[in-house]
Amino acid sequence: TQPPGMLWWNAPVLWEGDIIESVNDIKGQASDLMSSLKSSESSSLLVRRSLSANVSIWPWICERRVSRQTSERWGFKLRTCDGSDSLEVFGIEEGGIAQWNEANPETAIRVGDRVVAVDKSVGSKDMLAALTEPRESVCVLVIRGVL
Repeated sequence: TQPPGMLWWNAPVLWEGDIIESVNDIKGQASDLMSSLKSSESSSLLVRRSLSANVSIWPWICERRVSRQTSERWGFKLRTCDGSDSLEVFGIEEGGIAQWNEANPETAIRVGDRVVAVDKSVGSKDMLAALTEPRESVCVLVIRGVL
């Protein structure tokens, strides 16, 4: 299985059907690749992974209203990253999000998801500002599988 929130095509595991194209920047015959694997304590692999016919490549998009007591935290740790204007979920903790996840495990927000809107706010600065306002509920738009 892949780490939570990790996109399947970028998971740091080998799957049946993967093709190892190089080991430590060495390309060539299988015997050359095996020699490189055996001679190194750690290795860097270049893997070609095809999209299988039964795998969905469509992004997961979900809009939900999350509630909390104004004295509570929202329950997710967010950060900006990779130059996009979204917020990446890098942790789930006690609060409204954790309560939502517990009540709705099939549509749980998880590490690696991206928040792209909070109520009518878009852009990382405006979304963070909206989340710091003393409100009891917000509508968040979350995506998975893109960006």
